[in-house]
Amino acid sequence: MAEVEIIAYKMFGHDGAGVGPGFLVLAEAMGTELKYPEDNIPYVANPFLKNWDDFGKLEPAHPYKDGKLPLYLEALAMIKDAIGDEVPIDSCIGGPFTTAALVRGTDNFLKDLRRNPDMVHRLLQLVTDILRQI
Repeated sequence: MAEVEIIAYKMFGHDGAGVGPGFLVLAEAMGTELKYPEDNIPYVANPFLKNWDDFGKLEPAHPYKDGKLPLYLEALAMIKDAIGDEVPIDSCIGGPFTTAALVRGTDNFLKDLRRNPDMVHRLLQLVTDILRQI
């Protein structure tokens, strides 16, 4: 990831550089199972929080330890080392709503907005707290 970003920056002179886990990797770090097809984009195969009774089992993702998050932090450090302060180095992550939906399962999450707003609020708060650390 880092090598491609560095080469692209050097070739094209972008006004910024970086890599980010997008919206799937944080959900994966929190226990959601992803599938990585050989010839297509990753997708959610099994959301972690299929039942609200499992909310207590939901562990906050640690950016330096869980899932693929450490790989992105390492790639960002490599980009920073190669490019320095020439341009801003940044990352992108999914927002709390999207991440919560991926952890709960999008269909269930959308239904819960109406049926179980208190649990949705708790999940959104947990996800938001994690996103602030990244």
